[in-house]
Amino acid sequence: MAEAAHCAHALCDARVLDELLAARIPGLRVTPFGGDGPDDLLALTEAKRHDGPYEAVATAADDVALIAFTSGTTGRPKGCVHFHRDVLAVADTFSARVLRPLPDDVFAGSPPLAFTFGLGGLVIFPCGPGPARSCSNRPGPSSCSRPSRGTGCRCSSPPRRPTGSCSTS
Repeated sequence: MAEAAHCAHALCDARVLDELLAARIPGLRVTPFGGDGPDDLLALTEAKRHDGPYEAVATAADDVALIAFTSGTTGRPKGCVHFHRDVLAVADTFSARVLRPLPDDVFAGSPPLAFTFGLGGLVIFPCGPGPARSCSNRPGPSSCSRPSRGTGCRCSSPPRRPTGSCSTS
Protein backbone atom coordinates (compact mmCIF):
# COMPACT_ATOMS: atom_id res chain seq x y z
CA MET A 1 0.00 0.00 0.00
CA ALA A 2 2.81 2.42 0.84
CA GLU A 3 4.32 1.84 -2.58
CA ALA A 4 0.97 2.25 -4.37
CA ALA A 5 0.28 5.51 -2.52
CA HIS A 6 3.87 6.70 -3.16
CA CYS A 7 4.40 7.33 0.55
CA ALA A 8 7.66 9.06 1.31
CA HIS A 9 7.19 9.46 5.07
CA ALA A 10 5.28 7.43 7.65
CA LEU A 11 4.36 8.34 11.22
CA CYS A 12 4.24 5.02 13.05
CA ASP A 13 3.07 4.00 16.52
CA ALA A 14 6.17 2.74 18.33
CA ARG A 15 4.29 -0.41 19.35
CA VAL A 16 4.15 -1.60 15.72
CA LEU A 17 7.37 0.00 14.46
CA ASP A 18 9.12 -3.35 14.02
CA GLU A 19 6.36 -4.54 11.68
CA LEU A 20 6.67 -1.47 9.47
CA LEU A 21 10.46 -1.67 9.35
CA ALA A 22 10.26 -5.39 8.50
CA ALA A 23 8.27 -4.48 5.36
CA ARG A 24 11.44 -2.80 4.00
CA ILE A 25 9.61 -0.23 1.88
CA PRO A 26 12.14 1.43 -0.44
CA GLY A 27 12.70 5.14 0.24
CA LEU A 28 10.25 5.31 3.16
CA ARG A 29 11.29 7.68 5.95
CA VAL A 30 9.79 6.59 9.28
CA THR A 31 9.18 8.71 12.37
CA PRO A 32 7.93 6.73 15.37
CA PHE A 33 5.65 8.20 18.04
CA GLY A 34 4.76 7.00 21.53
CA GLY A 35 8.17 5.54 22.26
CA ASP A 36 11.13 6.70 24.28
CA GLY A 37 13.82 7.08 21.61
CA PRO A 38 15.47 10.37 20.64
CA ASP A 39 13.90 10.12 17.15
CA ASP A 40 10.38 9.82 18.59
CA LEU A 41 7.98 12.46 17.25
CA LEU A 42 7.05 13.60 20.75
CA ALA A 43 10.72 14.01 21.74
CA LEU A 44 11.42 15.93 18.54
CA THR A 45 8.49 18.29 19.12
CA GLU A 46 9.50 18.89 22.75
CA ALA A 47 12.99 19.85 21.55
CA LYS A 48 11.48 22.41 19.15
CA ARG A 49 8.88 23.96 21.44
CA HIS A 50 6.56 26.31 19.52
CA ASP A 51 4.89 29.17 21.36
CA GLY A 52 1.56 30.40 20.05
CA PRO A 53 -0.87 29.04 17.50
CA TYR A 54 0.21 27.28 14.32
CA GLU A 55 -0.75 28.89 11.05
CA ALA A 56 -3.40 27.00 9.07
CA VAL A 57 -2.31 25.50 5.76
CA ALA A 58 -4.32 26.76 2.82
CA THR A 59 -6.41 23.94 1.32
CA ALA A 60 -9.25 23.77 -1.17
CA ALA A 61 -12.36 21.60 -1.32
CA ASP A 62 -10.88 19.58 -4.18
CA ASP A 63 -7.51 18.96 -2.51
CA VAL A 64 -6.82 15.37 -1.42
CA ALA A 65 -7.45 14.95 2.31
CA LEU A 66 -6.68 11.23 2.62
CA ILE A 67 -6.18 8.01 0.70
CA ALA A 68 -8.00 5.12 2.35
CA PHE A 69 -7.17 1.62 1.18
CA THR A 70 -9.69 -1.17 0.80
CA SER A 71 -9.05 -4.42 2.62
CA GLY A 72 -8.18 -6.31 -0.53
CA THR A 73 -10.67 -9.12 0.07
CA THR A 74 -11.54 -9.20 -3.65
CA GLY A 75 -7.96 -8.81 -4.86
CA ARG A 76 -5.21 -6.25 -4.46
CA PRO A 77 -6.11 -3.38 -2.06
CA LYS A 78 -7.13 -0.20 -3.86
CA GLY A 79 -6.49 3.36 -2.72
CA CYS A 80 -9.69 5.40 -2.51
CA VAL A 81 -9.01 9.13 -2.75
CA HIS A 82 -11.12 11.35 -0.48
CA PHE A 83 -11.12 15.10 -0.93
CA HIS A 84 -11.67 17.73 1.76
CA ARG A 85 -15.20 18.31 0.44
CA ASP A 86 -15.96 14.59 0.97
CA VAL A 87 -14.89 14.69 4.61
CA LEU A 88 -16.98 17.81 5.24
CA ALA A 89 -19.97 16.28 3.44
CA VAL A 90 -19.95 13.33 5.84
CA ALA A 91 -19.98 15.69 8.82
CA ASP A 92 -22.66 17.92 7.29
CA THR A 93 -24.96 15.10 6.19
CA PHE A 94 -24.76 11.77 8.06
CA SER A 95 -23.51 13.23 11.31
CA ALA A 96 -25.68 16.35 11.35
CA ARG A 97 -28.87 14.79 9.93
CA VAL A 98 -28.81 11.16 11.11
CA LEU A 99 -26.74 11.02 14.31
CA ARG A 100 -27.59 14.58 15.39
CA PRO A 101 -24.98 14.67 18.18
CA LEU A 102 -25.52 17.07 21.05
CA PRO A 103 -22.76 19.12 22.72
CA ASP A 104 -22.91 16.95 25.87
CA ASP A 105 -22.69 13.62 24.00
CA VAL A 106 -19.57 11.47 24.31
CA PHE A 107 -18.47 9.39 21.33
CA ALA A 108 -16.43 6.33 22.27
CA GLY A 109 -15.15 3.32 20.43
CA SER A 110 -12.11 1.25 19.65
CA PRO A 111 -11.71 1.40 15.85
CA PRO A 112 -8.30 2.79 14.86
CA LEU A 113 -8.36 6.31 13.44
CA ALA A 114 -6.35 5.06 10.45
CA PHE A 115 -9.45 3.19 9.25
CA THR A 116 -12.27 5.28 7.80
CA PHE A 117 -14.68 3.69 10.31
CA GLY A 118 -12.62 5.05 13.21
CA LEU A 119 -12.01 8.38 11.51
CA GLY A 120 -15.73 8.86 10.93
CA GLY A 121 -16.99 7.53 14.23
CA LEU A 122 -14.45 9.20 16.49
CA VAL A 123 -13.41 12.34 14.63
CA ILE A 124 -15.73 13.41 11.80
CA PHE A 125 -19.14 12.54 13.27
CA PRO A 126 -18.62 14.35 16.58
CA CYS A 127 -16.59 17.29 15.24
CA GLY A 128 -19.45 19.60 14.28
CA PRO A 129 -21.40 20.37 17.47
CA GLY A 130 -18.46 19.66 19.77
CA PRO A 131 -19.27 16.47 21.73
CA ALA A 132 -16.43 14.83 23.60
CA ARG A 133 -14.47 11.90 22.19
CA SER A 134 -13.02 9.02 24.14
CA CYS A 135 -10.30 7.14 22.28
CA SER A 136 -8.58 4.08 23.67
CA ASN A 137 -5.41 2.26 22.73
CA ARG A 138 -6.97 -1.02 23.87
CA PRO A 139 -9.18 -2.76 21.30
CA GLY A 140 -12.48 -4.30 22.29
CA PRO A 141 -15.71 -3.23 23.92
CA SER A 142 -14.29 -3.24 27.43
CA SER A 143 -12.05 -0.30 26.52
CA CYS A 144 -15.02 2.01 26.12
CA SER A 145 -17.85 0.49 28.11
CA ARG A 146 -16.25 0.61 31.57
CA PRO A 147 -15.03 4.23 31.60
CA SER A 148 -18.19 5.63 30.03
CA ARG A 149 -20.78 3.69 32.06
CA GLY A 150 -23.28 6.11 33.52
CA THR A 151 -22.06 9.10 31.49
CA GLY A 152 -24.74 9.03 28.80
CA CYS A 153 -22.19 7.84 26.24
CA ARG A 154 -23.53 7.48 22.73
CA CYS A 155 -21.07 5.14 21.10
CA SER A 156 -20.00 5.59 17.51
CA SER A 157 -21.42 2.30 16.29
CA PRO A 158 -24.21 1.46 16.19
CA PRO A 159 -25.42 5.06 16.41
CA ARG A 160 -27.61 6.22 19.29
CA ARG A 161 -27.18 3.01 21.29
CA PRO A 162 -26.55 3.03 25.04
CA THR A 163 -23.17 2.38 26.59
CA GLY A 164 -21.72 -1.05 25.85
CA SER A 165 -22.52 -1.06 22.13
CA CYS A 166 -19.10 0.17 21.14
CA SER A 167 -17.53 -1.19 18.01
CA THR A 168 -14.46 -3.35 17.93
CA SER A 169 -11.67 -3.26 15.40
